[in-house]
Amino acid sequence: MPRKNYHTIHETNMMRLKRNAFLHIIPCMLFLSIYSCSRHEGYNPDAKHTISRVQTTVDTLSGYPLGELVPDIHRIEIRGDYLIVLSGNREALFSIFRTSDYSLVSSFGAIGHAANEFTSIPIDFNFGEDDKGNTVIYAQESPSHIKIIDFEKSIEKGTCIICGESKPTANTTSRSKTYQLSDDMFFARNDVGYDDPRDGILYPPTYKITSYDKLVKEWKPYGGKVTTKVPNIVMGKYDSRIRISPDRTKAVEAMLCTDIIHVFDFKAKTMDSYIDNSGYDFEWFDNEVNENNFLRKSRIYNVGVSVTDNYILIIRDGRLAIEFEEDMNEESPTHISISDWGCSDVKDIVVHENLRELAYDENNDILYGLSVNGKIYKYEEFIKTVQKR
Repeated sequence: MPRKNYHTIHETNMMRLKRNAFLHIIPCMLFLSIYSCSRHEGYNPDAKHTISRVQTTVDTLSGYPLGELVPDIHRIEIRGDYLIVLSGNREALFSIFRTSDYSLVSSFGAIGHAANEFTSIPIDFNFGEDDKGNTVIYAQESPSHIKIIDFEKSIEKGTCIICGESKPTANTTSRSKTYQLSDDMFFARNDVGYDDPRDGILYPPTYKITSYDKLVKEWKPYGGKVTTKVPNIVMGKYDSRIRISPDRTKAVEAMLCTDIIHVFDFKAKTMDSYIDNSGYDFEWFDNEVNENNFLRKSRIYNVGVSVTDNYILIIRDGRLAIEFEEDMNEESPTHISISDWGCSDVKDIVVHENLRELAYDENNDILYGLSVNGKIYKYEEFIKTVQKR
């Protein structure tokens, strides 16, 4: 019998981020308290590293407001001289702005059923190059269907130019997040599944590198199964944000409700875990059995993520989930942690604005941040400014 996949109610991965993106977190906690008496078989990535985050903030930076470039922004990204915005606009999912003056250069990608349209907002996307070196967008329409967009031609024509499609099968379930790494290589996280919802056994997330229908590498860091008295619940403790490095040789996964970072090296085929012992880990969820304590103590750790080939930038919080959800103040400060790919701290920076999503332009040292209310801010000389002081 094929394994069904479990739907996470508050699955608000950053590409689904809206202005009120985290309003589902507290209902999720109610479900999680039912689950909390469950047990893992173990947590075993390839390597575990304990890290101690020492705040090295030198100053607080203020952003230059670019305003609400388009309504209902889900994700922002940088590619060359362009700021890419993925939104909920059914007529143009992708809006491309020139970073020299932030004028709208092009918009494309409608909701529909034509070959160059999408049946829904892409689950996520990452950039790549075709065999001629042209920039493409790998847009995940479904876990087993990736549409490949010719980036430059779509900008030039003002319409979505599909130059290919990929249909990986070995790495997907109905709740997978699938990222294309090259013409025939993929990375996927398969979400929580079950065989029979009545038997109290759930299968936690797995991670895979595949080549279409061939399995290259698989990780099962959470063990083979999770037992619970109530299987039909939300496994929010596994919620995370995934980003692929521009050179597509690495990926980072930042866990939302535990203070854990996963780094995948696709060349070495390794999965390293970086755990801050001052925060919650998976064992905390397993040991907490009191519903009131759970709701009172649950925290949000890693919110938004941006990566370059050299840096990992993460919006770090640590507040109680209730406090985090209620904070819609545009001027609440945001703590951004900058590290290398070994999770060694480079800098900690605080900005004046309440951000939920990041996009870092390393070539020009400019950070773009999407605020809790859908506004975009620009921070020039982002790392350099702090290093000089």
